[in-house]
Amino acid sequence: MTDHVTREAQPKLVRRCTLPLTGLGCGARAYTSLAVADIRDGHFVLREKLPALSLAARQAVTGAPPFHLDGPVADLIVPDL
Repeated sequence: MTDHVTREAQPKLVRRCTLPLTGLGCGARAYTSLAVADIRDGHFVLREKLPALSLAARQAVTGAPPFHLDGPVADLIVPDL
């Protein structure tokens, strides 16, 4: 689980990583503060989303190609702590 953006408001889900990679291709799902997405065939497939944020607003803070929609997208429920 990670924030969707950095402290500087830069996207963490990006088209190409600029950091050294130690486990290329070993992840199958990304969990962020704004969405849950499967990683499939080089793109993100949106599975869950925060209900208050539109798809366009979510994509605006994502540095990767647009989220693919493949079936229903559930609302991400954040528990009260």
